[in-house]
Amino acid sequence: MKKANQRHIIPASALGYAISFLLLVGLFTSGVLFITSTHKRIEAHFVGQEYLLFDNYTGIMFGASTESAGVYQLHHPSGDSSDIVVKNWGMLKSTVVSTRNKHRVVKREALTMQETDAIYPCLYMPDQKRKIALAGETRLEGKVYASERALTRANIYRKPLKADKLIYGKLYKSERYLPPLRADIAKSTLSTLLEDVTVMEELPKDSTFSFSEKSTLYRSNEGIEVTHRYQGNLILHSLQEILVRSSASLEHVILHAPRVIFEKGFKGKVQVLATEQILCEEEVQLDYPSALMLYEKRPGQDQSRVTLMKNARVLGGILLTSENPNFRKPVFLEVLDATVGGLIYNQGESEIRGEVIGSLYTNKLVAHAGGGVYGGHLVDAIISTKQLPENFIMPNWLKESKITKPVLITCI
Repeated sequence: MKKANQRHIIPASALGYAISFLLLVGLFTSGVLFITSTHKRIEAHFVGQEYLLFDNYTGIMFGASTESAGVYQLHHPSGDSSDIVVKNWGMLKSTVVSTRNKHRVVKREALTMQETDAIYPCLYMPDQKRKIALAGETRLEGKVYASERALTRANIYRKPLKADKLIYGKLYKSERYLPPLRADIAKSTLSTLLEDVTVMEELPKDSTFSFSEKSTLYRSNEGIEVTHRYQGNLILHSLQEILVRSSASLEHVILHAPRVIFEKGFKGKVQVLATEQILCEEEVQLDYPSALMLYEKRPGQDQSRVTLMKNARVLGGILLTSENPNFRKPVFLEVLDATVGGLIYNQGESEIRGEVIGSLYTNKLVAHAGGGVYGGHLVDAIISTKQLPENFIMPNWLKESKITKPVLITCI
């Protein structure tokens, strides 16, 4: 018989194997726990970063939707907070947003516009009991607001109207005057732009100016010739004239002078505030969003005007107003075999010999043909809202329009 208390002897090597196995299991378990913990921390970091980016974007759109410029603060459900600085920048808004959570900060600069509920016609002329005579290649597509039965055919300089219809749309009776402009648009916004600026003594070569800083102003009592690359928060102001050479590159810069001239072949995105003349020579391309704004102080010897020469193109808006209108020499817009995409608002006379893909508001129409001047005529003009892209945002210039949503133009 075996004894009940017989001992089982375990070899020392087996104990060593067990200890080694336990150590391996412990190392593996520790590794798994470490990897899991690290993954959680990385996940929390990126989730927090995503919240920061999303909340920063929310801050940008909040700033874009505000009615007026100013400083705002926004607290988000995630615990982030955004400091928002909004400034009017011509027909745009500049919005600078700093979003922070503990030690993390995301800062972005953006330019925005505001979509409105306005339904734009292709042509709006006040009801002054005048005819609108159409000749040549003229084609109206969209709604037209004018006097009742205003549209008629014409044959000027052997150019009869080729279209089989007077209008590819509908004619509505207009009011006696143009729809009013917003108060902050009816007069030059330069005074507000210059309220808080950094004055630069010399114009540097190629430079970028941040919207998170004060606007940079370069002012000259003489003419300014622009030949280099400038981008962002810069205002060029001359008491005489600004000449922009074709070699220059401008993006979101504001130009202010009595006369502003773009040399043949220039390409860029720019906003202009002038008092006497804006000239776009042949093949000048002002891309979206650009704006040409003529604010006549008082009529001079020469008629204040905006001129677009052959194959020039402006995408955005053109505005002509006068503080002291002179019916003998009203502000004058001439689109000469050129293209405008967007909104034109002119308190004076317009000569359209080219394309307006968007909307034209004007007090009067005029055409030059065969050495003669014809009032109330459109010759070789295409004015169409139907060809305008659906996502194109018109400048928010009309007083009665209401903002429906903000739109991000570019994020810097």
